[in-house]
Amino acid sequence: MRQGRWDEARAWFADRITRYPDSRHLHYGLAQVLWYLAVNGSKDPVALEYAAREVVRAVEIGLEFGKVRHTWLAAQILGRTGDINALDSLFGRVLIIAPTL
Repeated sequence: MRQGRWDEARAWFADRITRYPDSRHLHYGLAQVLWYLAVNGSKDPVALEYAAREVVRAVEIGLEFGKVRHTWLAAQILGRTGDINALDSLFGRVLIIAPTL
């Protein structure tokens, strides 16, 4: 990602997720790549939707372990998609674990 090889990074993360589907770090990494592609790169709306699914999955995996992580990116991506229901649902679950967030 540092070298601007976004398509390569996208393929790398997607491949690793098939091997380790419960890794929040991999889902978050893929969400970052897709967020970049959606906002700064190709401006692909499909990438934005895909990023939303990935960042939600990353947050959900963290919540399963009682950890609240990746909320800034989740808010940015879900806010951009306009999916208020997903945003409300996700942050409702987050606030149960971290009410002062």
